[in-house]
Amino acid sequence: MACGNGAAMPDAGQTHLLEGRAFSGADLTQAYGYFEMSPIPVKQRRLCAGVLTAALCVLPAIVSANTCLVGVHDFSGDTSMVNPAEPAGERGWSVELVPAVSICRGDVSSISNLANAARNQGMQVIFRVDYKQSNGRQVAVPVNAAEYIQWKADFFQCTSKLGGISPLFIVGNEPNLDYDVQPINAQQYADAFNALWASKPVGVQLLATFNSPFTDPAWMTTMANALTASDGFAIHTGGIRGSCVDPRQACNAIPAWSFDSAFRYYRNVIAAIPAAKRKPVYITEFNTYTGGTDPVPQQNYQAGWINKAYEEIRNYNASRGVLPEVKALCWFTDAVRGGFPGFALRNIPQALADIKTEFRNPANCGPAGCSSAALGLPTDRWRLQIWNNRQFSGNPVEIRHDAVGAGGFNFNWGNGRASSCTGDDNYAIRFERTASFAASGNYMFSATADDGVRVWVDGVAIIDQWRDQGATTFNAQHWVNAGAHTIRMDYYENTGGAVAALNWTGGGGNNATIVRSASSVPTSMAPNETRQVSVRVTNTGGTTWTAANNYRLGSTSSNTMNWSGWSCGGYNVNPTNARAYLCSNVSIAPGASHTFTFNVTAPSSGTATLGARMVRDGVEWFGTTEAWNISVGTTNPYPGCPCNRTDNYCQHPARTSGCPMTQSGGYCDPNGDASYSDGDWNRGYYEYAQYCR
Repeated sequence: MACGNGAAMPDAGQTHLLEGRAFSGADLTQAYGYFEMSPIPVKQRRLCAGVLTAALCVLPAIVSANTCLVGVHDFSGDTSMVNPAEPAGERGWSVELVPAVSICRGDVSSISNLANAARNQGMQVIFRVDYKQSNGRQVAVPVNAAEYIQWKADFFQCTSKLGGISPLFIVGNEPNLDYDVQPINAQQYADAFNALWASKPVGVQLLATFNSPFTDPAWMTTMANALTASDGFAIHTGGIRGSCVDPRQACNAIPAWSFDSAFRYYRNVIAAIPAAKRKPVYITEFNTYTGGTDPVPQQNYQAGWINKAYEEIRNYNASRGVLPEVKALCWFTDAVRGGFPGFALRNIPQALADIKTEFRNPANCGPAGCSSAALGLPTDRWRLQIWNNRQFSGNPVEIRHDAVGAGGFNFNWGNGRASSCTGDDNYAIRFERTASFAASGNYMFSATADDGVRVWVDGVAIIDQWRDQGATTFNAQHWVNAGAHTIRMDYYENTGGAVAALNWTGGGGNNATIVRSASSVPTSMAPNETRQVSVRVTNTGGTTWTAANNYRLGSTSSNTMNWSGWSCGGYNVNPTNARAYLCSNVSIAPGASHTFTFNVTAPSSGTATLGARMVRDGVEWFGTTEAWNISVGTTNPYPGCPCNRTDNYCQHPARTSGCPMTQSGGYCDPNGDASYSDGDWNRGYYEYAQYCR
C-alpha cells in the first residue's frame, strides 16, 4: 500500500519499518497491532496508512514531551553519562551531525551507529543536516533555487533512513559562517527552508537554525517572519566573557551591543522570534567560549558553571510567559571532535563531572514551576492572572507581568498555551494595568479574541463578547479624561486557535514607539564608513502621520553620526540636527508602522551613537527615544594582509605573505598542513569583521 487513502496488504517476504521497528509481511498482525497502539495521533496514522511499504513514509520515532533538558553535541558513548532511573527516551539529548545530505544517497551507518549509541542510552537524538562541504567548510543550505530539487531529494533520504531514530532534523547550521561564496542572508535561508517545508514527510520535524553568537538577533526576526512555518528553532549561545562568569547574570561587557555579551545572549535571540512564529527552542551548542581569541573551555571552565547554566535555563522556562520554551541545552562537544579538542568534555574533567550531575538532576526533567505569588498592578506593562479553567474558578495557577510598553498587547499562541501552567485549551486570563492617557477625548478600543473577551475601563464595561469564536475584532468608543486609568480585559480559550489582543487609539495626541527589534543598525563600523540603517516606528497615538504635516524621524542630542542617502528625502545640518522624511504618498494611521531607511557615517574613531525620535517639526517631539551604540573599528594589526577577500582572514591561501594567521602555526593553519579544516575559522571571521568591514 502507499501513503494516502486506502491500502493493499504488504508482501509477506518484505521487511518494513514502523516507528523505527522492523516487521516482515508475515508478522502483519503484529505490525498492524503495533501501528494501532502507536502513540502517534490518529490523524497522523491515517495520513501515513501506507507506512509499512512506502520508504519515505516511515514514521519517525516519537519524541517524549518529558525529555530532560540536559544534553550534549556528539555523544561519546559514555555509558555512565545519563541517569538510568529516568524513562528511556527521556534521559536527555544528543545532537549528531550529517555533514552533507549527499551522504544519505548511500550507507548511513557511520551516522546511525553514533545516533543509536545515544538512543540505546535512553537519549533523544537531534540530527543536524548540512547541505554540503565546500572550500574546507560546511554549507548550511543552497542559495540557488536550481539546487533545491536534488537537495530536497537527498535531505528526505536522510529523514527516511534516520527517522526511525529521531524525527528532529536541523536544517543547516550558522548560515553566517557555513556558506559557499558569501554569508547566507535571512531571506535566502528562509526560502530554502520553505522549499523543504512544502514537501515535508509526515512525522518529520524541521528545526530552523540561526547564526553564530554574537550576531544581531534581528536576523532571527527577518528569517522567522519569512518562514512558512517551522517545528522549532535550533540556536547557539555564548559563555564566559571577561568578568561575566555567572551565566545566570546579564552581561554588558561590550556596551556597543544591544544584546547580551555572554550566556544570556540566547534570551535576545528567542525574544526576536515573532509572536506568530513562536515554536520550541533547542539550544544545540553552548560552552564557555565566546569567539575570536577568547579562551576555549579547556582554558576557562570554572567548577559549577554548567550547573549555573542549567539553573538559568530553568529560571527562564519558569518565567518565560508567552515566549517559546527551551527544550534542550546541549554542550558542544562531548566526544573529541576534529578541530575542537579544547571543547570536548572528555578533555575537561570538571565540566564532565558537572554535566553528569545535571543529567541526574530531577529539576531538569518535567514541567517548569508556576508562580502564583501576588503582583501589584503595573503602569509600564500588564499583569496576567491565569486560570486552568474558563470560569475563573479557584485561584490562578500563574500570575506574571508581561507585554512591556505604554499601550496594549498582541498575543497569538497558535493552537498552543499561554502558559506552561495550563493545557493547550480550556484556560482563562485576566489582563490588567494602569495606563496613562496624555489627552482627554474619545478613544477607540479594539479587542481581538479567539475565543471570549470582555473589556472594562475604570470598571465600566465597554466590550462584552463572551462566546466561542474564531479570531474576531470588536471596537468600542469610550471617553477618557487625561491621566491614569485602570484597563482590564478578561479572556478565555476553549479549543483550537488562541488569540488575545487589545489596543486603543484616539484622544488627539501624538505618540510613537521605535521598535528596536525590527530595526537594523550595525553594532560596529570601520572608521569613516557609511552604512545603510533602517529604523522601524509604530504610530501609537491618535493622529495620522503624513509628509505634508511635517511628521519625520529626527536625530536626538545623543546622535553623533551624519545622516544621508534618505529613501524619501531628509537633511543633515549636523549630527544633532538631522531628519528622515516620510514619502509624499505615505500616510501612517494609528496602529500602523513605518520603516525609515537612510545612511549613517561613522566618525574616525571611538564609539558612535545613532539616536532617533519622532518629531512633528514646528509642533513637538513625541514618543520613545532610542539610541544605538556602534563601535568604530581599530587599526588593522596585519597591515600586510589584504582586506579584499569575502569575510574571513582564513579565506586567504595557506602561507599568504603578510598574513601571519595563514602561516604554519598560525590560527588558520595551526599544524602547518596547508588545510584550514582544523583552524580557528571563528577567530578569522570575527577579526576580519572588526578590521576589514
